[in-house]
Amino acid sequence: MINWIHQEEAFCEGSFKSNFFRDDENGNELRVGVKSAALKECAERCVEAFNNLSESVINEI
Repeated sequence: MINWIHQEEAFCEGSFKSNFFRDDENGNELRVGVKSAALKECAERCVEAFNNLSESVINEI
C-alpha cells in the first residue's frame, strides 16, 4: 500500500494514495515518514485503516 521510496534503519519515507485525505493541491498522493524501519508495518496498517473507513465515519469526521 505504501510505496517506500527511501529506506534506512533510522528513517523510511514513502507515498500512498489516500481515499480520504487530500494535499494542498487536492491530490490524493501523500507522503509518510517513520523514524525506524521497525515502524513500517505500523504505517502500512494505518494507511490501510484510513483507506477503509466507512462513508458514515468519513462524514462524521
